[in-house]
Order: sequence, then C-alpha cells, then structure tokens
Amino acid sequence: MKIVGIDIGSFSIKVAEIEGQGRSTVLRDFREYPLSHDPGQDTRLDKIEALRSIAAQYDPATYKYVVGLGSECTTSRILTFPFLERRKILQSLPFELEDVIPMSQSDAIFDFRTIYQRGSTTKVLAVATPKPYIQNVLHLCDDAGLSPDILCPDGIALANHFEKWDQNPKIIDSEDTVIGESALLVVHIGYVKTLVDVIQNGTLIASRAIYYGGRDLTNAISRAYQLPYLDALKGVSEKGFVLTNTQGANEDQIAFSQTISQSLDQLVSDLQRTIVDLKADLQANFTVGHLLGGMSRLINLGPYLTQKLDIPFGIFIHLGKATQSEIQNSESNERASSIAVGLAIEGFRKQKNPPLDMRRNEFSKQNQTMELFLAKFKNVAQMAVALYVAFFIYSTVRSSLGEDNLAAVDKIIRDQSKNPNLNLTSQQLKSESLKKVIKAKKDEIESRKAVIHLNQLSSALDVMRTISTALPTKDRITLDITHFNLDGERAILEGTVNNQTELSSLKNSLAQLPIVTSPVLTPHPAAGNKLPFTFAFNVLRLPSQGVK
Repeated sequence: MKIVGIDIGSFSIKVAEIEGQGRSTVLRDFREYPLSHDPGQDTRLDKIEALRSIAAQYDPATYKYVVGLGSECTTSRILTFPFLERRKILQSLPFELEDVIPMSQSDAIFDFRTIYQRGSTTKVLAVATPKPYIQNVLHLCDDAGLSPDILCPDGIALANHFEKWDQNPKIIDSEDTVIGESALLVVHIGYVKTLVDVIQNGTLIASRAIYYGGRDLTNAISRAYQLPYLDALKGVSEKGFVLTNTQGANEDQIAFSQTISQSLDQLVSDLQRTIVDLKADLQANFTVGHLLGGMSRLINLGPYLTQKLDIPFGIFIHLGKATQSEIQNSESNERASSIAVGLAIEGFRKQKNPPLDMRRNEFSKQNQTMELFLAKFKNVAQMAVALYVAFFIYSTVRSSLGEDNLAAVDKIIRDQSKNPNLNLTSQQLKSESLKKVIKAKKDEIESRKAVIHLNQLSSALDVMRTISTALPTKDRITLDITHFNLDGERAILEGTVNNQTELSSLKNSLAQLPIVTSPVLTPHPAAGNKLPFTFAFNVLRLPSQGVK
C-alpha cells in the first residue's frame, strides 16, 4: 500500500509519501511547495497549482490520498458509551454531542478515535466538523483534479508520531486507573496557528488549536523595525531568538528579544489557559512538552516556554520514529514534515482502529467499483443517452405544433404499436395517457436546457481570477483577503485594508468590472490598525452578460 499525506498549510503545501512493506512502513519522499507570503496576496491559486502538480505525480489507482483538515475548524469532546460496537457509537455521536457543541446534527460531520475499552464500555475522543469547511477543502482539491480518500484533522494526524497507531484500541481492566496519570503535551507551532495535543499512555486524549503562529511574530518584527513583511519573515525564520536572561547580551539583542517575547506573550497566555482547561477536564499531570512545526526552531524557544509554563519543553525529532525514513534528516525537513507524515500514517491504520475520516455521509467518495463499471461501459452509456435525448427532442418538437398535432402523434404511436415487439396495452394508447407522456417529456427537455445553461456559466475560479486582476496595485492598497464565497451569482468578499481611502479605491476598482453589479460595501469597526470590511455584489457569469 502507498499513501500520500497532503498538508495544505498557509505557509506551504507539504507532501509525504509512505509505502507499506509487510508490517513496516517507510517514508519514501517528502516535498514542500511554497506559497506566496505577501499579506495582500490570495494563495488559493498557488494552492491549486501545487495540488495539480501533486495529482500529476501520484496515480490514484496506485496511491491513496489523505488530506489534512484544519483543526481550528473542528471541535472535540471525550465521551463514554455503554457498548463496544463502532457502528453504534457512530450512530450515537450526533445525539451525544448536540448539547455540547455549537452546531446541529444536520450541519456537521462526526467521527471518533477510541481512547480505550473497559468491559462493555468505550471511551472515545469524539470530533465534529461543520460541513462548509469540509466542502471548501473538497472544492479546492476538485479544482486541482485531486480526490482525497480521507479527510483527517491535522491535529489528530499529528498525534500519530506519539500514538501506537498500528495496534488495536487499548483494553484495560476494571481496576486500572486512568485519572491523574502523567501525559505528554505536544505543541506544533505553524505559520498561522498552534496545535496542542495531549498524549497519555500512547493514546491521544485531547486536541486543540490556538490562533497564533509565525505570521503574528513576523508582524511584530515588521512593525517594531519598520521592515517589509517578507524581510521580517526571512529574519525571523533564519535568525529569530528569545533570551531567557540578558546576561552577556548587548542592547540590540535585548531589544530584539523583548520584541519577540512581547509577541510570544499571546501564545504563552493562550497555552496557559489551554493547560488549565486540559488539567481540569482530563485530570492529567503534564510532565514533558514536545515542540514541532516551523516556528519551533526559534532559538531558545524551548527554555523560554519551560520558564513560562513550568513544563520542560524540547524539540521533538520525529523523522525515523513512527516510520522508517529514506529522506534526508535535515532541519528544514524536520520542521516542515510532521503533519504531512502524520496524515500519511493515518491511512495505514487497521480496521479495528481505523483512520478518523471526516469525508463521510454526503461527502463520501464514490464507490470505486461503480467508477470502474461506468468507465468500462462509457461508450455504450453515451450512445444510449444520445438516443434518449434524440427521442425527447423529437417528441418536444412534435408537441410544440399545438394540440391539433397531438392526433398525428397519437396515430404514429398507434401505428408503431402494431410492432409485436412493443407489446403496448390499450390503456397506454389512450389520448389522455399520451398527453401525460408528452408533457413529462417536455418537462425533462426543459431541465436539460437548464443544465446546458449552467454549463455555460463562468467557473468560480474564473470569477476569482477576474476579480484578482482588477484589484488595486500593492503600492496603492494593503489588502488582506480573509474570505471569498461565490454562491450562484452572489459573491461575498471579506478582508481588511489600512484605511477608508484604500477601501474606497477597492470598491471603485471592483465596481468598474463588467461582471460586477449591485455592489454593497459594509465597513466594520477598526481592529487595531486594520479596517475590516464586507463587500457583497452580484456576478454576471454568462458570457453574454459580461457587457453592461
């Protein structure tokens, strides 16, 4: 078996290829596809190009794709069920979680990871994800021609470096205690978020996401030293450090460290609250902290967090631990690959301890056997459809001549009914029955015309590309797009600019597009030195509508 784990991050897209060899697994390859880090640049097109390149390299008939889903889009709870059957637990999850999560059963997808089984009970880590987030990832992959086999939250996948993922769920005796035991605190600091996992006795028991990452640290350096964002990002990545004491440091080093530590205070504060909540919920004692992720290599970050959190933190070297590794054991591979490798490992989980997959229910992948069947009989099916459409078109043309021609159609069908192979009944040959048949055919023709109309619409990608080309240049506006949604002909663009002048420039540029109508700009209260806004407008998506 060959699994490809794809971590669609904000800094880059990471891909890990793992091959199963008997009872062992080997990391064969790891690749990283950088994305644009310009604050005003939308990275969706970069992501699509990278995913297209990945899809071209790995044949889906040979490889299985496991794609990461942002843990910031998921919520998790620990639940206990009075039975062991996985099917019953899946059926019960929506009802058990409905009162403790901010979403309804119909708006989310549910799955779980077994923590342990005791007697006839099962303790699980239940996970729920709103459907729009799943849909967004699938749309992104679909635009790139890639179809994920599994969608797994990245925080869940990260735990594969510490879990006994190749074993069945743990079974404990009734007298065993699981309260107050020591636990590992795993902290993965990425570009826009930090993942926090709790591992106890080789099992994941909690997963959280914190909105802080390398981007926040870079913004702090950029503001403090009046540096362009990209220069500040390079400086933080290559030379960033924080001092645990100022002895022997010069004034410049102390000032730089203070800027870093002031930004890190937000992360430390969020981690302190998270640790307090986890201790209260899990009654666990955190004895060791492991650091992973791109920002984990900030010089002295481990000792700094040790001082602040009273938990000994150190860099965790993951390559070659959960699987054998054939890739270069470099610092760049270590800092970038942990989630991608964890996603690939998720695809190797056994049936009794299966992968946590949010691609289920209406999002489940089409049965491969049916796909092969359709491919095998593709030509025959196309011919049948063509004949079927031709028959409907003929019937529609005849019926459009008016009620007087109905008798002619009736006569033709009656004449054809003499063919012994048709075997029509007298009831089927009555005029009223024939009228109903013809009306039904007309309705189907109208439906097909609607489908043809939809096929002529510009794709969401085309609309996004047109809007991107109309945006003001970077020297005129500092734009950060946080959300773009296109539903039919209604588009909503959300983001931030520096001031009202830039906001007016943005509106004027987009309003002049031939495809944009009924623009409505809604500014929001300023957040720091940024001015948030919502820009709603209609999009003319048919080619003939593009001229005002």
